Amino acid sequence: MYPAHWVKWTFGGMFMADEEWNCSITMGSPGGSGAVPGSDADWWKYVDQNLTLAHNAFGTFFGTNGLPIPGSAYHDYTKGAVLNELGKYVGTRGPAQITRVPPLVLGHAGLLPAQCSLVISHFTDVARGPGHSGRIYLPVGTLSSSDITASGQFNISMTTLRDLYKTLLTTLNTGKLDGQLASPRVAVVSKVDGLPHTVKEIRIGNVIDTQRRRRNRIVETFVTAAIPAT
Repeated sequence: MYPAHWVKWTFGGMFMADEEWNCSITMGSPGGSGAVPGSDADWWKYVDQNLTLAHNAFGTFFGTNGLPIPGSAYHDYTKGAVLNELGKYVGTRGPAQITRVPPLVLGHAGLLPAQCSLVISHFTDVARGPGHSGRIYLPVGTLSSSDITASGQFNISMTTLRDLYKTLLTTLNTGKLDGQLASPRVAVVSKVDGLPHTVKEIRIGNVIDTQRRRRNRIVETFVTAAIPAT
């Protein structure tokens, strides 16, 4: 079972001609006093009040010139939802959504195959097991032919990417309920122990990874040939 209440921000848009991409960042209550949401209404109020902040923060990250995000990938929507122990929407309402009007925020790099991804990992204070870590898979491209080494590693400034993503998560953590001090924090939400574990560290490797779900969604045409018996 998941926590009783937690927030999922989903960012996404078009990727290539007829495919889509999206990433999700989860947030949970760190506990304590202040304006930590209590009721269902307060949790949804938190989402409504901070939807624009989340949308603009991810749009700024995604559209930064110099990142290996392909120009065929657009960030054109953000959704925020409050979920319950079963991973379902709390109450009867659907997610809050904002759609960016043109011009859309798009990447700047050349296209790699759809399944190529840049993995960003989230780590908590949990040493191992449930709540230890989470990850997102960003669509990835190349800025020039020298961006990728012969061994499949990025030859770009990973520290720049790290700092930009740190700013994104830090910005999400500034979201408040009614402008008060306490609020949910970016967290790894565990279905096993039913707790949100605050993200304490991010890690970004320089090796291109893959996202199989993108690969599985690409329509593939096969050619065949019969092999004669003699």
